[in-house]
Order: sequence, then C-alpha cells, then structure tokens
Amino acid sequence: MGLTISRQNCNTQSFFSEIPNDLLIKIVSSLPVEDLARCRCVSKQWASVLSRDLTNYSTSPRILFTFHLNGKWVFFSTPQALTTDQNLTTDYHMCFHTRDCSHEICPPVCGLICNRDRGLMICNPSTGEYKTLPNPTWMKSKMRIFFGYDPVGKQYKVLCLLVSEKSRIQKAKVLTLGTGKLSWRNIECYRVRRDYVSPTCRAICISGVLYFQAEGRVLVSIDCFDLRSEKFKFIIPPVNSENKWNRTPINYKDKLGVLYSNLYSGIAESIVSGGTESIELRVLDDPEEGRWSRHIYIFPPIWKNLVAEEDFLCVVGMTRSGEIVFSSYFPSDPFYVLSYNVERNTVIKVEIQGLGSRKGSEIFTFIDHVENVKHI
Repeated sequence: MGLTISRQNCNTQSFFSEIPNDLLIKIVSSLPVEDLARCRCVSKQWASVLSRDLTNYSTSPRILFTFHLNGKWVFFSTPQALTTDQNLTTDYHMCFHTRDCSHEICPPVCGLICNRDRGLMICNPSTGEYKTLPNPTWMKSKMRIFFGYDPVGKQYKVLCLLVSEKSRIQKAKVLTLGTGKLSWRNIECYRVRRDYVSPTCRAICISGVLYFQAEGRVLVSIDCFDLRSEKFKFIIPPVNSENKWNRTPINYKDKLGVLYSNLYSGIAESIVSGGTESIELRVLDDPEEGRWSRHIYIFPPIWKNLVAEEDFLCVVGMTRSGEIVFSSYFPSDPFYVLSYNVERNTVIKVEIQGLGSRKGSEIFTFIDHVENVKHI
C-alpha cells in the first residue's frame, strides 16, 4: 500500500518537525521512491532533510523502458534480475507532454535522463520531476547531446556539440546542474574537431568519463570527455574494427567495452537475429596505450529456438554480473528481452508485460537504471 500525504494543520506539522532527523531517515529509507517524493511535501524541514541526507539510499538496478506515445514520453521499469520462465510486469513511472517525437534520448545516469525535444529536458522517472534546460542557441539539427555524472565533484553535466553539415565537430558547450542559474559554458574541443559524429551516435558514461564514437562504415575514432577536467581525449580504436557494421559501447566491469555484430541493419547499434551465431567484445584495458582485448562469444544452440530468424534485436548493454541484454527497437506482441550470460553460455527469454498498446513507436531500453530520490 502506498503512503498517503494529506494537507496538515499547524499542530500536525509541529508534530512532524519534532521527529529527530536520524529517526526520520531510518523510517523513510524503507519506503519506495514514489513515497519518499511525497514525504518531501510534508514540510520544508522534511524536504531539506530528505534531499540532503539520503545519500546512502540505494535500490537494485532496473531495466527502464521509454517511448513516445500520443504526444507524450512515457516511462516504465522492471527489476533487472531476470530468471528462467518468468514474465515481468512493468511499473509505470511518469509521462510528460512533448512537442516533437525526438529520437535523441541519453541513457540514464544515476537515475536521471536527458532528453531532447524542441528543447532540452532533464527528468527523474522515479519521482516524476522534470526540468527544462536553457537553449544552447544552436540549431537543433546541428547539435549532439550527451549526459554524464562526475562522481568526484558529484555533479551532473550535459555536453553539447555543434557539428557542421558533414557532422564534424566545430564547437562544444557544457551545462552543469545544481549550480543555481543554469547556463552554458564554451569549452575547447580542438582535439576532436575533425571527428564525425552522426545523429544516432550513442555515448556511455563510465566513472566520470563520457565515451562516444564516430558512426558509419569505418570506426574513425573513439573520443572521451572527462567530466571533471572538461577535457577531450582521443582513444586509439580496436585493431581490425573497420569492417564491423554495428557497434554498441558498454560498461564492462568499469571499463569501456564495444560490442560488435556483422549483421547489417542500417543503424549504428549492434544487431542480432535468430541466425546470429556469435558476438564480439573488445575491452579497453589500457586507455593511455590504446590496448584492447578481444572476446568472442558463441551463442548456445537454444538461441535459435528463442529468437526467430526474422527477429532483429539490439544490444541494450552488459550488466555487472556479465549478462548481455537484448531487446527489440519496435513494438511486438509479446514484447520481450533476452539475457545472455557470457560466463555460463546460457540464454534467458523474459516477456515484459504492462507496456500497453503501441504502434510504430520505437522502444528505448536501458539497463542499470537506479531510482534517485533527490530533487532535480
């Protein structure tokens, strides 16, 4: 049963204000995130304490689903721990109206998401909060947006790249959340100015560093942006990676990993089907020397029984327990995700229920989403 917070009189508010902060934290730490958000409405004191002192509040990672439906961005999630022969029902989080069916949505970082409509927006699916960011004053078609978190400075930052007609980087700006008035700052980007960055380029944030890569037939480069120093750096790409059509950056045990498949799909991310026999992983073991290790994973025979020949799945990412998660970009009935354990060489297929009726809208799936209780 959810927690109900109603309008209180002065005597009740006085009672709430007498609860010691340590006892308050102990009580509310066992509540779901949605109820914690309601607790902040009790009083200014509660809002301050719950936003400041819940640094140790943590939840198990979840799989987040979001899609555009009837003029709205809708968010659902389900537990990330998948087991055999299990159907999962999603929990609805929030929706907000949008003026544009934008395909540019950054992966969640510490519970928050950056999405680009006609403007930029930060949202917290767990609490239902969202905030519109100031316009970088660049044309939408010429911008690339990336979102990350600096664990040292404990700051969220948005990186905006201005690209030319040929999608080459020309300028860069950074916006830091939680600094009072939100504003963009120009930064140097000469080290990556010649790189090609397509509109579908995906990035991943690992330990305070954003990694993004060029798209197209040839992997031109992998660039990284240190969110602490706000400096760019070029990384030597894996050897013999130029013939790989599809690639997806992942977090492999706090190292940059790139998953490859040779199934041509016309989009950038790694794609597999029922006919795919293996997938390749390159891991950046030494960023300074550009040293990569190579791993080939051959799917077990049951893969062909679980995935139809005509079904195309994208790589969502790799969990910390060593499972590669796959899902479809487009609606299917039923909709499902697959989890491939690279160490055990086992595959689990799980039906996802509760997403509702959808027609023609891409479904964006993200792993390792954690619920965040703080104000945006």
